[in-house]
Amino acid sequence: MKEDKRIRCRMAACREAPVDGKEWHFYLINDSDAPLDSAVLYHVSTEWGDFGHSQATDICITDLAPGAHALMWRDDGEFRITLSLRVCTGSREARLEFEFPKLYIQRKLQPVKGLPGKLGFSTVDRNEDKRGQRCSHLARRAGADHHPNVMK
Repeated sequence: MKEDKRIRCRMAACREAPVDGKEWHFYLINDSDAPLDSAVLYHVSTEWGDFGHSQATDICITDLAPGAHALMWRDDGEFRITLSLRVCTGSREARLEFEFPKLYIQRKLQPVKGLPGKLGFSTVDRNEDKRGQRCSHLARRAGADHHPNVMK
């Protein structure tokens, strides 16, 4: 069988026991066929009504095996949150954005595929969601492909 060379990731938001008042834990899930050499959470933005806040971050994980996951961020879930990552594997790089609106109203959480024992929901790259199966100009320049627009 031929290995799929695309960088495919999901981000899952799971409600867990609070750590420093932050009960929403965000996990990156590697859905690619190859390990991720690195994934860097470089920007987090939140929005509540007309009020927004952005912060630069530098949270890095390395060597994330296919099917594995890693905790990337914690938040209180009171705002819409967007997590921006740069993901690298081999010579390929992709910039991904994951958006989670209104976490505070989420009540019927389901088991998240790839996160045994955790309840929440997952989403695909926000840019992928907007453009279907086309690659963004940024990803094309970086030589990365994105996964199909499928919620898992």
